[in-house]
Amino acid sequence: MIQKYLKYLNKIRVLYVEDNSYTREELVSFLENKVFELYVAKNGEEGLEIYKDKSPDLVITDVRMPKLDGISMSSFIKDYDANAKIIVLTAFNDSEYLFDAIKLNIDHYITKPLDIKILVKVMVKIAKNIFLEKENEEIYNIISQYKDIVDERSIVSKTNKNGVITYINKPFEEISGYSNAEIVGKTHAFLRHEDMN
Repeated sequence: MIQKYLKYLNKIRVLYVEDNSYTREELVSFLENKVFELYVAKNGEEGLEIYKDKSPDLVITDVRMPKLDGISMSSFIKDYDANAKIIVLTAFNDSEYLFDAIKLNIDHYITKPLDIKILVKVMVKIAKNIFLEKENEEIYNIISQYKDIVDERSIVSKTNKNGVITYINKPFEEISGYSNAEIVGKTHAFLRHEDMN
């Protein structure tokens, strides 16, 4: 079952922050061949520096760590990048951490002992969303480039189903002698000469 989801995981770059060496080694050995790139930090300070340097797609972090705890690190990351995707792992059933994670708009909060199936399920969901966001951005860029090319070389006006003009480009303004504000919201009849049928 996990195999079919690897196509999403192997496209993302993950930062994993964990101070416990045994736990860290266990999860690193599981993740290293399943994600595109894996960055590993031993505490929150190191994790924050790696995040700023590498801009990973997803952060998986423990809560209680020396130097800078996972919630504080996540807060700094969210200040740096409000759209950062973060999964918080904790062995402590402490509602204060949960509420702090909710306030920071953390993507998911998972308690330890860690169930790998749950982690993979959450990672896949986040990875799919990241993939779709990137795909949408690429499509938007292509459409924007196409629009720029068309606007540069053609006279364009766009109407709604009632024939009301909703958009005109610069060449249309230049050839008609009217500004965008004068034309948008009217029909093309506004531009027709009385001698034309």
